[in-house]
Amino acid sequence: MFEVDGQVRVMRARKNRNGPTNELTMFRMTKDGMRSVENPSQLLLESHLEGVPGNTIATTAEGSRAIMAEVQCLLGPPTNGQPRRNISGLDSKRVNQIIAVLTAHLEKFDISDRDLYVNVAGGIDIKDTGTDLPVVIALLSAYTGMAIPEGVTSWGEVGLAGEIRPIQFHENRIKTAQVMKFDNMIGPKTSEDKPESYTEIGSVADLLALLMPEEVKSKKSRKTRKPNKEKEKVINDSQETT
Repeated sequence: MFEVDGQVRVMRARKNRNGPTNELTMFRMTKDGMRSVENPSQLLLESHLEGVPGNTIATTAEGSRAIMAEVQCLLGPPTNGQPRRNISGLDSKRVNQIIAVLTAHLEKFDISDRDLYVNVAGGIDIKDTGTDLPVVIALLSAYTGMAIPEGVTSWGEVGLAGEIRPIQFHENRIKTAQVMKFDNMIGPKTSEDKPESYTEIGSVADLLALLMPEEVKSKKSRKTRKPNKEKEKVINDSQETT
C-alpha cells in the first residue's frame, strides 16, 4: 500500500503471509525516477528546527524497523470561540487519552480552552504506541514554552495511571538513535541492555523532574498541609492562661 506525501512515497505492508505486517519502506521521486530511501530517519529529520517549543524527536517502530520522526505540537487561542483539536499523523483517540492523563496527574496542566495542533512532520502515519512519550514531551514543551534540548529522543507507552510502560523493539530503537547521533535517550524502565546515554523514567512525574522540574508539578505534591493560624492562636492562648 502506497501513502503519498509530495515527492515521498511510503509503502507499508498491510498483509504478509511470510513475515510481520506494518513494515515500512520509503521512496523518493528523483530526476531518474523513484528511488528507495536508505535512511528514512535522515529524510524525515532533514528540516528539523532546533530550539522550537513543542517540537521533539520520537524513535518509533514501523514493523520491526525503528524510524525517527519529529512530533510537533502547537497551542493557541480558539479561532472561532470553540477550542478544537487538529491531529495529523497520529491516532486522535490516543492523543486525547494522553491529554486526559496529563490533566488528571499534573497540577496546572489544562488546555481545554486552547486550540491544539499535533502533527508528525513528513506526512507519515504512526500507529506505534511507543510514540506516547514523545507526544507528552511535545505537549509539555508547547504548554510551558520551553524548548527540548538538542540531541534528545524518546519512546514509551503512557498508561492511564501516568506510568511509562515498556514497548517492543527496544534494542532497535537504541541502535537507530545511536546511528543518528542522538546522545540523550529517554524511555521506560527496562531490564534490557542500554547505554549510559539512556535515561529511565517510570511516570510523567519523573519526566517533569528530568526536563522541566519547576514548570509543572505532579498532583501528588499538590496537597501540602497549611498551618492553621487560628488554631495555633487558640492553643497558645490556652497555654498562657494555664
